[in-house]
Amino acid sequence: MQLDMGFEILASVRGVSVEDVYKLVDAHMTDSTEHNKGFSKLLAQMYNLETPAGQIFCGTHTTLGFSSAMNKVMRLVEADMKMEQLLQSFMVDLDVDSKNASVAGQALDMCLKLVAPEYAHKPWNGYREFLLFLEQRQVFSVLFSYKDSRFGCLSRAAAVLIYHFGHLTEFLSQNPRINNRLACLVREVMELPYLKVVLVVFACLGVHLVEPFYARTIEKDATHTQLREFYKGLHTGLGEPISDNYTMFTTPEYPVVSDKLFSSVKTYTEEVLNSVSDVAAEHLDEVKKLTDLMQPHLQTVQARQRRDYGIDEETFPMDYPVSEQASNIDDTPVHNIGMERQCGKVDYRLKKLGTLNAVSRSIILQKSQELRDGQIPSFRGFKAAAQAKREVELNWSKLMKAKFESGADQKQEMAQRKERKRLDMLDTLKSRGGPFTDSGEVEKFLVDESLNNNAKLQRMKLEVQFARESTTLLPKVDPIFRIQVTLPSGKRRIKTAQEFGDALMAYLGKRRTEHTGICKIQESLERLRKMRCYLRLTSSSFSMSM
Repeated sequence: MQLDMGFEILASVRGVSVEDVYKLVDAHMTDSTEHNKGFSKLLAQMYNLETPAGQIFCGTHTTLGFSSAMNKVMRLVEADMKMEQLLQSFMVDLDVDSKNASVAGQALDMCLKLVAPEYAHKPWNGYREFLLFLEQRQVFSVLFSYKDSRFGCLSRAAAVLIYHFGHLTEFLSQNPRINNRLACLVREVMELPYLKVVLVVFACLGVHLVEPFYARTIEKDATHTQLREFYKGLHTGLGEPISDNYTMFTTPEYPVVSDKLFSSVKTYTEEVLNSVSDVAAEHLDEVKKLTDLMQPHLQTVQARQRRDYGIDEETFPMDYPVSEQASNIDDTPVHNIGMERQCGKVDYRLKKLGTLNAVSRSIILQKSQELRDGQIPSFRGFKAAAQAKREVELNWSKLMKAKFESGADQKQEMAQRKERKRLDMLDTLKSRGGPFTDSGEVEKFLVDESLNNNAKLQRMKLEVQFARESTTLLPKVDPIFRIQVTLPSGKRRIKTAQEFGDALMAYLGKRRTEHTGICKIQESLERLRKMRCYLRLTSSSFSMSM
């Protein structure tokens, strides 16, 4: 066990037994995952102690539970909307990679991943091109790295995508050459009419719920008693319908969130929040219904994950009551970061007081003296080196920016060549009565007996080539655009007119499929709302009869 090894090391340094070290432990701080619960009892059995140490669970991970609950609710809504039928009409297959993931949540992830800064080194990523696109239009970029915003990143990403939604749409329309698999999927999902509704709901819940919850939890002076009252107030607020100014972000939605706390957590910038409010105004009824549908699930997540505070003891009985886990609970850290901060204070006191009574103390002091003797007495000696390093970094960034702009010009020239090639194909097809826009036209052409097989072959080959050069919904390397087929013997031959026609009909048939309209989510939300009201009335009647 890793923890046991840590105690072994402390005991060796201190020169005492492991049991004596563990007796000094008052409480453990861990993540609130199921496999962490109860390990203090195992350690007490290992060291033959009568009373095990307490266990306190970090509250920051509840924000991840909120994000998961939002996705689960959207999964239910999309199931009612028959989203699997819509996915079959996508030109590129979309695999929803988790049983709890929603199409809307995955669409959000794909849209930002295409232009995400942390994937700028990937060949399929367009971050640098998109950044240059924004600079040319004097638009400030609010893109961020997911790895730097683990807690609450779903809501923040939704707000960012709303702000850049129009920019990303224009960027993709002006760059048809960007047609890798991810870009084609992004073009598809951005046409989903209900996507903006979901993004607004995610963003609003982030501003009103996730960000205040996280900020209050990691507040430096927060105590367990204060957090218990805050969590209970938030739980009560989640049971109420949202207010009329919910999407305006002028005041906190939940009374337990103070004005000071609310103003300090609005880190999305005013421009982003204004974009969210503008989109929300267009779909206000759907936003309210979807939010009211999500809030009970978020309420359940908070009560279940924070049952150590006894938020809803009737539904989720207290487990590891926080008031019983330490001798003085309000002097105990409330999260992992606070516990690490406490360890830092201990290191600082040991350094200042010099009371590190350990076996290795003399060795540490000897090595420290050797290091001090070989060092420069003042940091001013590093000034020239630091300045040189700064200049190298500055020159490198300028060089890379110029190189990138030059590369962008070259790509633009290549794009113009491809556009000329596509226009030449279009002129040729127009002279022959094309291009085909419907699978029925292709079928009619193939059965035309007035044309010989060679003429049909040349025309169908040109039609497929034009579809490959003009499509923004499929990668150019997609099998549907292949000119040749490989025989079992390994040899290759050009496709027949019928084979070209079958591929073209499959492409045109899918492209004509219309996406689900906004009315579909309206119907689903109303149906689920009535179902929830029915279940609530049924449970109330059952309780009264009992």
